[in-house]
Amino acid sequence: PRWINTRISSFSSRVSRLVSTTRIVDRRIRNYLWLSEALANLPNSRRLFPELPDGVVPYIFPLIVDQVDPAFVNLRKRGVPLMRWEFLDDGVNNDTCETSCYYSRHLVQIPCHQELRQEELEWMVDNIRQELSIQDRIGENDQAASQHT
Repeated sequence: PRWINTRISSFSSRVSRLVSTTRIVDRRIRNYLWLSEALANLPNSRRLFPELPDGVVPYIFPLIVDQVDPAFVNLRKRGVPLMRWEFLDDGVNNDTCETSCYYSRHLVQIPCHQELRQEELEWMVDNIRQELSIQDRIGENDQAASQHT
């Protein structure tokens, strides 16, 4: 692409000199680790990376959810700012990249950026816990119903 060799704008250059990268790195790591602990024992889900490798600065917290729909949609309706890789290129299927297909159906990305306040993290986790607990109860009810038929 044409932009690949484009220099940074003077505005972006000035902004980058004014921000504290140490603060950004520290807050993102702290938020990630807090989310990892808070989401450790949720039903029907698992943390993709419970620990952060040394030197990694995350932009999201990845959570694998067994049945991402309708949980993802319900959480978005509540205002929880989750993301997903819902749509893959037409050429991507289980034969070309099984992992990409799996992640598109199960991976939820939870923000952990440096500007999140503790009460915002807690609110997101409370909503995620509620929704996954509801999905867990629905799954248990479906399982009980199928055993009686």
